Amino acid sequence: MRTALLLPAIFAACTPTPRPGGDGARGGPDLRILFTTDLSGTLEPCGCTSRPLGGIDRMGAVVSESRRSAAGTVFVTAGATFFKADGESAAQDRVDADALARILDRLGLDAVAAGTADLAAGPGELARIVAAGRFALLAAGAAASRQAGEVIREAGGRKVGIFGIADPSGTSDEALGSARASVERLSRGGAQVVIGLASAGRRSATRIAQSVPGIDFIVVGGVMATSVPPPQKVGDAHLLFGGRDGQGIGIVDLTIREDDPRFVDAGHQATTVAIGRLDRRIADLETRIHSWERARDAGVSPVEIARMRERLADLRRERDALTHRSVPSGRSTFVSRWEELGPERRKDPAVTAMIAQRDRRVAEVNRAALANERPVAAAPGSPSYIGGARCAECHEDAVTFWRGTKHAHAFTTLVDGGKELDLRCVGCHVTGYRRPGGSTALYNETLRAVQCEACHGPGSLHAAAGGTEDHATLVRDTPEPTCGGCHTQEHSDHFEFARYRSQIVGPGHGR
Repeated sequence: MRTALLLPAIFAACTPTPRPGGDGARGGPDLRILFTTDLSGTLEPCGCTSRPLGGIDRMGAVVSESRRSAAGTVFVTAGATFFKADGESAAQDRVDADALARILDRLGLDAVAAGTADLAAGPGELARIVAAGRFALLAAGAAASRQAGEVIREAGGRKVGIFGIADPSGTSDEALGSARASVERLSRGGAQVVIGLASAGRRSATRIAQSVPGIDFIVVGGVMATSVPPPQKVGDAHLLFGGRDGQGIGIVDLTIREDDPRFVDAGHQATTVAIGRLDRRIADLETRIHSWERARDAGVSPVEIARMRERLADLRRERDALTHRSVPSGRSTFVSRWEELGPERRKDPAVTAMIAQRDRRVAEVNRAALANERPVAAAPGSPSYIGGARCAECHEDAVTFWRGTKHAHAFTTLVDGGKELDLRCVGCHVTGYRRPGGSTALYNETLRAVQCEACHGPGSLHAAAGGTEDHATLVRDTPEPTCGGCHTQEHSDHFEFARYRSQIVGPGHGR
């Protein structure tokens, strides 16, 4: 059944709908859940970081491979999916959303719970985006923030119920009532595994798990953590966390015992995190005890040191128990893992081609949308940008050195990747972007790449004076905040001002 917009009334019968799944692979899990969260319209990572994580084409390869090795598979996502909260432009964001929806449908996405940024686009726009898809858009439509929807999918010969909640607070009585009604309908429809999709963060998901019985797993969107937390048990449900911007994909393998309706975590993800925390506490306490024993006048009594040694022994026993933890036989179990999508991962070539098609469409759309966006003129008496060719007339050594730096090739990097009109990229690959007397996405011919004026400021007055004015309009020693506008953690994760500065200072240019 093709689904564009699904609300609770539509699912009263909870008719199961088949989607691409496994082929009953022997030796694999009975059911595999693939999930991600907060894609935010991201199709591929910024290529400027030391190890770019993500890429919907890499995710596609993992999804295809995972389907082949499981008896049945469901694929879901929650949180801001099609739109980013701080998008660059409505036109480009719409292209990204359309492309992502087509790709997710190709990958066999079963259901998505809309996030706040998606809901802000409006129910009509959401319906348009997913109209060609076969996945269920849950908790969307009129009064979307107060509604829940559900769907049943068949995977591996089992019925999997999926419901969604997109209440911005996630804690209203109406939202909880909707979740409870969805779970009850899924149960009446014969769902053997129930998955919730919650888009409003951990607090919302926790309250749903505490208040609504009959849920096995909740995929939690809206958690913008720097690292992906392990599964968390709340009541009988397990909260699953999936990162952001498509940097990875969560995989949960289920072994199902028909006489055991509740799942036990038999994996190592949560255990590994717990052991890591214990190791840090043990190391800290060992250091403190050693320090106290060496400094006899530290004011810590032998009795207190002995008590801390007992505490240290307790921590070590706790760690040992985790290391040798076993799961009772005959239980329904799950094993979860988080797969980072690093640059070494294989890509799905068909999806890569769809991303390239998106790039061409972005260029086409932005070329039309930004045709009249010319650089704002500098105020009378203020300098404007003139380009590095003018600088070279007097500073030939400096410009010659600059040509050998990465800054000089910044725009070429975009052209090679087909991103020269991508508004998420171009601003840090040209000089004077959207500054008075500077450049725009379309009008930047003399200001392409990170040129002299990106660091030293616009130079028209300096050049007009033949280099004799007092440099009041120029910056000789560039301060760190100037670099920080582009060298952010998201785009330049190893940036260190002193070290990076040394790489762009050379003959005629600071030496």
